[in-house]
Parts: sequence; structure tokens; C-alpha cells
Amino acid sequence: MEKLPKKRRISLTQREDFLYKLVKVGMANPTNLYLKNYQNYKHSIYQSAKVLDALKQDGLAQVVGIYSDTSIPIHKQFFAPTRKGARSIDLEDEYKYVGLKSGDSVQHESSSRDIAIAFLDLFPRPDWNVRVEFNKDICGVNTDIIVRVDHYLTNNFFSFVLETEIKSDAQAVSRTVNKYIKVFNEIDFNEYNLSPKTKLLTVINNGNFFRPFKRPTQYSQLDVKKGIAMVDNLFKNVLKYGQDLDKNRYRFMPFYDFYQLNQPVWSMPNGQKVSLIMTEN
Repeated sequence: MEKLPKKRRISLTQREDFLYKLVKVGMANPTNLYLKNYQNYKHSIYQSAKVLDALKQDGLAQVVGIYSDTSIPIHKQFFAPTRKGARSIDLEDEYKYVGLKSGDSVQHESSSRDIAIAFLDLFPRPDWNVRVEFNKDICGVNTDIIVRVDHYLTNNFFSFVLETEIKSDAQAVSRTVNKYIKVFNEIDFNEYNLSPKTKLLTVINNGNFFRPFKRPTQYSQLDVKKGIAMVDNLFKNVLKYGQDLDKNRYRFMPFYDFYQLNQPVWSMPNGQKVSLIMTEN
């Protein structure tokens, strides 16, 4: 890695970790990269913004332009790696340019990065290798995220197609799932480098109830608790719709559980809670 200026009180490890995640998921904001060792939300976001700004000052990251009628607050401002930044951690072959984004897509883009970064954090190197692709076309359907997780010790791999529903209701989820029922009937999994046991993961939220920029350290706040309760009611209605779906193919999770997605927080269509990756899969 390139020699870094000594003037900034930011550890090399933290910088490398942020750069690694930026390259892997394309872009992220300070909220996506919140520091879990800070109990205070504002301090956590301030410190992650400080790291991103330092990377920008050194030419290793850049601000992503956003079309919006209003200014974008720092906790929502996306940063993307530069080619120089990707090269500095030997990931230039994975570098992808990120163009302008619409202000209307900020909630959805941020939610998707939360999920992708959680995969990187919860299935960490060196035992796991996580590969993430956004907006890839499969059989004519534009997917939100495709995730492939490889386990080095066993040579097993798991693949997931993930849809983040930020304005969820049973009808919206039904439309999404119906598209994939057709996809899974037609797809050649080998052509897309996916496992035949690929699962559709649908993440449920409604931004009017639960703002996707809330972090777990805020979940004990009264207004956040109320939002989570409303999402839970929404989630129950979604599961009523999906109870006849293939239990081996479909999983559902409320967005607020993103930070622990390696735990049994995923619901099968019958409502049973399971882990995402199990040895028998």
C-alpha cells in the first residue's frame, strides 16, 4: 500500500478496511461504514466521515455526485474509491467507476450497501470470500444484488439474489417474487456462476416507519422502537402472502436485522426462523 501521511490520526488498518469495502460494494456513506465500537451514534458517524474525508484528501476516494433539489447531509453522502485507491490495496482489477446518482435513490442505495457490507463483515476473510454484484441482469430481470460466498476450508459456495424493498407491502413483494419464480424456472445457474440452490432473499422495510439510516445503537429509542413494531406488522402480512412458496428457495428478513444477517433472523415462507448458511444446504 502507498505510504500514507502521518498527519492524520487514523490507523492504517481502518483506512484499508474502508477502502476494501468501497471497492467491494462500489460506494458507501458514513452511515453504512459506522464504527461499531462507538456507542454514541453521532460520534460513530463523525469518525467514519473523518476516515472517508481523509481518503478523499489523499486521492484514494471521491465523493459521488447526486442529483437532488436539496443538499445531501454528510451521513448520506456516498464516497467511491478512485482507481488509485483500489490499486493501493491491490484490488485495481475490481475497480468500477461510479457515476452520478439520483437523490430519489439514496435510501435504496444506502440500504443495499448496508446489506452488502454486512456480508463482508459477518463472513470475513480469510475463511470466507464474499463477492457482490449490483444491478446485474438475470434472464431479463435487473437484480438489486447478487452475493456469492465461498468458504475456503470446505470449498463450498453459496449464492443469493437479494432484493431490498424499501417501500414494502404484500403486493410489492408479490410482484418481486413472481418475477423470480419465472427466473428460477428458466435459469441456467452455471451460466451465471450461481449455485443451483441459489436463494432469493427479500429484505422488508418501509422508510416511512423505519428510516434506513438508523443504526443498532439507536434501537432502544422510543421512536425507533415504534418504527420497528410497525415494520414487524408489515412483515407478518408479507409472510401471509408467501406461505405457499418453496421453502428451499425463498427467505425474508426485516431490514433492521441487517447487522446480524448471519444469525437465524431469516424467515422461511412458513415463518420458521433459520440461518442463511447452514451446513446441510
